[in-house]
Amino acid sequence: MSDSLMTALWVQSVLVIAQILSIPVLVAVLVAAIIYVFGPVACIVLSVWRIRQRDYGNTGQDDSKANLVPALDIFYSLVICQGALFFVWLVIHYAAIWIVASFCEQCKLTEKWGRMTIVQYLSETRTKCWKDPASIKGRNFINYAVELVGSESQRDYLSGARMLDTFIKLGADVMPLLLPSRPKIQKLIDTLGWRSSDREIRELAARIIAYLAGDIHLSQFPGAIQCISTLLDTNLPYWNNQQGPNHHSPQIESKEDSNVKYGLIFGVKGIEQRRKEGIRNQEGDTQKSELDSSIHDSKRDGWNELILQGLAILERLALDQHNCRDICSTPGLLPKIMAPLYSKMLIKHINASAWADVVNGSLKVVHRLMRAPGRTGRRLRREIASSKQAVSNLEGILDQTNNASLELHIRAIEILTELAFDLHTNLSKETKENIIEKQRQIFLTDDQGKEEESATKFTELKVTAGKALVLLSGRITLPDRKHLCVYREQIQSHCSASHRNA
Repeated sequence: MSDSLMTALWVQSVLVIAQILSIPVLVAVLVAAIIYVFGPVACIVLSVWRIRQRDYGNTGQDDSKANLVPALDIFYSLVICQGALFFVWLVIHYAAIWIVASFCEQCKLTEKWGRMTIVQYLSETRTKCWKDPASIKGRNFINYAVELVGSESQRDYLSGARMLDTFIKLGADVMPLLLPSRPKIQKLIDTLGWRSSDREIRELAARIIAYLAGDIHLSQFPGAIQCISTLLDTNLPYWNNQQGPNHHSPQIESKEDSNVKYGLIFGVKGIEQRRKEGIRNQEGDTQKSELDSSIHDSKRDGWNELILQGLAILERLALDQHNCRDICSTPGLLPKIMAPLYSKMLIKHINASAWADVVNGSLKVVHRLMRAPGRTGRRLRREIASSKQAVSNLEGILDQTNNASLELHIRAIEILTELAFDLHTNLSKETKENIIEKQRQIFLTDDQGKEEESATKFTELKVTAGKALVLLSGRITLPDRKHLCVYREQIQSHCSASHRNA
């Protein structure tokens, strides 16, 4: 017991001695900091005072000191100029900090990587300008992001993808910069198939490809459809929003980053912190809504985001009939796309927002493929019409009454209309009559009393149902065809009434 007590006393004594010895070091550091900060000010003040006093001693009687006065004047003038240049540099430095902070806020760049990327851009632009001023002509931040996407460095590639994703969300037109560069698009497509890579880079690449997909031809990019297919991983729950262990990207710090860059970054961080404190003090009442918004956005995080982006890519690719053939002929891809439609659990989990989003995305792709000309669309329509589970699910969607399923109603009506319009499908007479009756009920339902957002969606649903009824009334041959004529007259009178009210 005494040994342990002695050991504790020795440890405490060593700590006390270390603290005492560290005091001079701390004082020296503090003095150095004061001199660094206030040194230029002191130099300017002393130089101005000496020039004004001109008390350099008795130099008139000593020929050896004849040049002392002009020499000291020049010396003190140079010190003043040096101090003035220091303050100019200081103003430029803090102006750069403010510009970076303002740009981050305007472009909604995240703190995680936004500051570092902007500072890197400014540093590289300055270096190029010193070497060749003409090389920065036409250079801007978006062009810089596109350049980084083609970089061999994984760190630069990630930064470029992050910036492009941000610009796309802000509505910037980056398509003319990316589409001419086939190697960059191929690199983004290949990233979709990196199952073992960081999930963030796959999500970024998926969103960028989804943005470009309407102008992409699969035949020009070998292996593209297989990479896109990996996004629809049916081994994962569609509603799984849990973050995996590899979701966040590693932060790789470059040894070449200068102290100037980190000075800018820390300065920007301080400005952003003060802005946040001001916002919290002035807008305390809005914190709850912002929290709810962040919770809503987080629902799209995780593996579910990859599936949704994969479906979005396929939907836009299906605008081209040649892409439709490639999609339908790819082994194993069509069953993945149609998995929700054939699922026995579709209606049971329809109220889960994550599952509803996937079903909506899946039905959009199916509808696009069904409308493909020739054998591709015809074969898919017959396959769906021959599946009792698929038709039952589509009719079940129309039976849902909650506002959250309005978009799914539109998708179901579009697909059922395509099935009923194709006379070669083996839909029964009872099924066709049921489809038409449900569409009529939707079209004649009053949307008064609904919220603005719900009313807008419901109006879109009614328009879709009305168009479907008009289309089917001139196509389907039923024994009781007079009902279709009555429906058409109801649609025309309803549209006329709506026009008069407007």
